[in-house]
Amino acid sequence: MFGKILLAILSFMFFPLGWIFGIWYFFKKRDKTWGGIFIGLGLLAFILIIIASSTETNDSRTVHRSDSNQKLTSPPTSVPVPTAVPVPTAVPVPTAVPVPTAVPVPTTVSLREILDLRDANEVAADSKYIGMYVSMEGVINEIHEKDIYIVPIGSDEFQMSGAECKFDKSQMQDLIQLRKGETVTLIGTIKGISDFMFNNIEIKPCQFR
Repeated sequence: MFGKILLAILSFMFFPLGWIFGIWYFFKKRDKTWGGIFIGLGLLAFILIIIASSTETNDSRTVHRSDSNQKLTSPPTSVPVPTAVPVPTAVPVPTAVPVPTAVPVPTTVSLREILDLRDANEVAADSKYIGMYVSMEGVINEIHEKDIYIVPIGSDEFQMSGAECKFDKSQMQDLIQLRKGETVTLIGTIKGISDFMFNNIEIKPCQFR
């Protein structure tokens, strides 16, 4: 780079000096030899100036092309791809397994014991048996469309106190098969005990078998 600059400076110096001294020698001194030498040096300097300028132009073009090629060949800046937001996975909710309802077990009671306690102490009998889920045996005394009436086993024909079973219509076909004097088992909840004329235990809802 420094050599090119020095060559350019010398060329610019010898170009005018060569022509000046050449013309001076050629016309003033009448010395064609030195005049021709200086004019030749001036021409040579002029040729070097042209070569140096064309070289710089080519170099600048080469640099410009190199920069252009570098811009063209440089890989494009990668655009950052947005990170996909993870979709929360739905946690499967366990299906609730239905817990089977426990079938209540009735308490086996004696119809005669309940009636005897009711005669002896009304408050004690109501407190102990009302609301209890029971199973009791008895003899059928009456059969109606919606209920049957039983008395304690071993009762005489004058026994009036007993238990009334209010059953569901789904047992209508079973009711048709029953007869007075048969022994049945009642299962249900004691709703109350009335004492109008005689003690009557009301069981509702009630099933018989």
